[in-house]
Amino acid sequence: MARYGLVIGIANYNNFRNLPKAVTDAEKVALVLREHGRFEVQPLPGKLVESENRWRVAPDKKLTGKELGSALRMFLLEKAKNHEALIYFAGHGFEALTLTGKQKGYLATFDCTSDGQNAIAFDDFNDLIRESQLSSLVVLLDCCYAGSFLEKSFLRSSFPVFNSKQDYCLITSSREFERAREDVVGTICSMA
Repeated sequence: MARYGLVIGIANYNNFRNLPKAVTDAEKVALVLREHGRFEVQPLPGKLVESENRWRVAPDKKLTGKELGSALRMFLLEKAKNHEALIYFAGHGFEALTLTGKQKGYLATFDCTSDGQNAIAFDDFNDLIRESQLSSLVVLLDCCYAGSFLEKSFLRSSFPVFNSKQDYCLITSSREFERAREDVVGTICSMA
């Protein structure tokens, strides 16, 4: 059975602090998946390295919300259909209040704003996962406050699909009250 990985490392932001080491982390994950997991890896944002004849995460490219949304849709509903899949995200995660005063979680993209415009809403991400037909799925969120999505009943409200599918797993890099950070060794996590 084929294995597919979508590895996202967003370094450049228009409205958030840049995270240059997000690309380093994403590239390391992609390397492990290729070499030890025999995954076919799609890096985002990607660039072709002709001398290696493979795609790598591009530190200088900008990934918009529209591009990431389209890539997630294609990956979950078409490319990885009926196969094992893994999604890794290194970048900014944030929460914002909706117009009704409800707190919602988002994955930040180059062109998003702090109110969630052009970001990937976790509710939308969950809907794509629910629609997908995968044999298994692992989602790794390496971003700030990722644990708040688990610890504030996130699985029940925003990611219920992980409760209903036996072979689905969600892993976060930080707790509800923690900021993930770039440190000297090039990681964006503070594991709890």
